[in-house]
Amino acid sequence: MLTLRIAKQIGKPGQSSTKVGRNLNSAANDCALDALAQGTIAPSVHATAIHPASIVEAFPSSFLGLLLGNPAAVPATRHDRSDRFYAFLAEGGQLGALVASQLPGRRCAVSLRNVKNHDDRASLVCALTALCLASGDYSAVGNDSDGWIILPPLRFIAPWAIPALRANEDGNLRGRFVSWNHGRQLVL
Repeated sequence: MLTLRIAKQIGKPGQSSTKVGRNLNSAANDCALDALAQGTIAPSVHATAIHPASIVEAFPSSFLGLLLGNPAAVPATRHDRSDRFYAFLAEGGQLGALVASQLPGRRCAVSLRNVKNHDDRASLVCALTALCLASGDYSAVGNDSDGWIILPPLRFIAPWAIPALRANEDGNLRGRFVSWNHGRQLVL
């Protein structure tokens, strides 16, 4: 769902066929298991649940890439893609607008532009992904058997990406593109 028609624009989600991808997946699974062991994660109540607890799958490069109005305007390689996307969106205000939509009336303690460390940026995007889901204001691609990847709310996804995601859904019986706004599924 995020490869065909999308990868040429923003790259594809982490590959489980590469060493780095396998290591990231393993670390993410270990982190999720540690969090679950604490017993403090709320139960899933969203339609795209991948676990009885509210655990979500996030891919910062894909999440950020779908916010870009013109991905070609942000020169990036596979190795620096998420940092380049983050910096461009933080500088342009799109990232701040998304945070403000999820936390109305609140301000970030630190300017999003001042977050420079790669891991801090990725963590922030993963937290924003979870925040979108918790507010019921998000999109997702996937299916119930293979799982769902959480994406930004539909109104924040760049216009070029929506037809591509819908076309991928039409040609891929195993995947769907869905969106919710405050818990109500939107008709796409």
